[in-house]
Parts: sequence; structure tokens; C-alpha cells
Amino acid sequence: MLQQNVGLALTVVGMTYVIIGGAYDLSVGGIAGLSGVVFAKMSLTHSIFLAAVIALVGGIVCGAINGFIVAKLRVNSFMATFSTGLVILGLALYWQGPEQITVLTSSFGAIGLAKWGIFPEAIITMVLVFVLGGVVLQLSKFGQRVYAIGGNREAARLVGIPVNRIWAMTFVVSGGLAGLAGVFIASQLGLGSSSSGQSLPIEAIAAVVVGGISVYGGEGRMWRAALGLLILATLNNVFVALSWSSQLQQVIEGLVILLALGANRLTPSKAPARDESDESGDESGSTTTFNDDTTARRAGLDRHRDVLGGSSVGET
Repeated sequence: MLQQNVGLALTVVGMTYVIIGGAYDLSVGGIAGLSGVVFAKMSLTHSIFLAAVIALVGGIVCGAINGFIVAKLRVNSFMATFSTGLVILGLALYWQGPEQITVLTSSFGAIGLAKWGIFPEAIITMVLVFVLGGVVLQLSKFGQRVYAIGGNREAARLVGIPVNRIWAMTFVVSGGLAGLAGVFIASQLGLGSSSSGQSLPIEAIAAVVVGGISVYGGEGRMWRAALGLLILATLNNVFVALSWSSQLQQVIEGLVILLALGANRLTPSKAPARDESDESGDESGSTTTFNDDTTARRAGLDRHRDVLGGSSVGET
């Protein structure tokens, strides 16, 4: 069950960073598709290791581009990554050509299907990425800054956190893991296809939401994302075992996600953080928002400064 969802699992880890940071990444499907195509095509003429590294680097570069557009240019993350996802998917389709790239060598499938003793290496990789992602998120200065930025970007900036750099890094993490997901998916399928990651954005966001992570940013734990993934994977297996139609599966999955969103909304939490587009748009209503948040910001400045190492107004 988990081995066939390793690509989704890797994407979920990256999506968790982005959502806790207060944004979304809809380009992960295109990145995974492009990485899979690159991995398959490069493996026909180069070593498997080199092909995988190039595919992974491609995912990181795509994530860096997303981070620049969202953090530096202040474009709404939903629209920015939706657009870049289309561009990346187009590049994958162009490089793939009219046919999927089939690779028959055993070494190509080893990455996604090989075992270390009795344990599939894909599962080991998935567990390691989840654990490492959770440790970094909870215990590192970078992770604490991601929480601060997702909770209140202006307060984070006032205590000296390099908001743009940290925010952009969450997209780099997401892009890199989506690239790695594309490699695993291609290896397991034995081919590179631009459409292999088509459902990843929605499924990854769904797993994060079903796990109970706040869609407003600034809150959540990596184990919750893992729980959401496990719930969705179990549901899919039940659907297959019961031979339910794909249409009915989509209806039930949609209802589960709606219920999770409702529970998320009803759970006592902070007010929704302003979206990144608010900082670049007009200033109408900004005074009201500022007044509403003033108390929370003042209360949090000293705590953020102590925990996150900021001392003055920092890089933006």
C-alpha cells in the first residue's frame, strides 16, 4: 500500500513546509512529470545515478523559480504555481515527444522497486524523508522560522527574520521532493511520462488537510501529514478492494476532504493569515487588518526574537 504511494508521500512532505509557511504549491505535478521524463530519457544514454541527480536538480531549480516569483515578486502562490506548473508540464510534454519513454533496464526499476533485506527501499526512503522533514521542521531554526512566517509575516520581518529567503526555501524543498517523487514514480512504472504526477498537487494538499494541518499557515506537525497520507492511502485500497467506480471514489474523497476542512475551520486557532497577494496589492482595508493584528504582533515579537535569533528589522 505505502510503496505505491511513495511519490505522493515525498510530495506531501514538501507541501507541508509550503502550507505551514502560508502558501500553496500547485506546480508539484508538473515538476514530478518533468523529472520523470528527464530521468527516463537521460538513463537511456547515461548512468542511472547521473540521470536521477539531474532530475532532482531540475526539481530544485523549478522550486527556486517558484520561490522567487512568490517571495520576491509577491505573486499569489496559488496563481503563480498554477501558472509555472502549466509551463513545466508543457516542457515535459515537449521533451517527452509523442510517446512515453519506456526504459526496460533492470537498474532503472531498482530505485523504486528494490529491497533492502525484506524492506522495500522506497519505503525506507519515505520514512527517512518524513522523519528528517519532521525533525528539521520542529527542531531547527529554519523550521521555527517557517512557522513564524506562516503565522505572521510582518511580525517575523520585524524581529529580523529573512522572510523572503526562508519563504522561498520552502518552495525549493517542495520542488526538490517533487523531483525526487518523479524519479520514484518513473522507476516504479518503468517509463517516463509527463502525466505521471498529474494528481499530485490535489492529493498532497488533501493529505495535509486531512491530517489536520491548518490551511492558514503557521501551525501543524509532520506526523499529521503522515497520518493524512495513511488515511487517503487506506481509503484508496478499500475502494479498490470493493471495486468501486472511480467516480464514486472521487465523491467520497471529496467529502472526506470537506469534512477535514470543516473540522480545521471549527478548531480554535489563530485568525487566517493574510495571503501574500495582500502585501503587493492596494492598501484598502490594510489599516483595519493592521489594527486587528497589532496586539498579537506585539505579544509575539519578543518570543519570536528569542526563539528565532532575530534582533532587528532584517532582510526582506
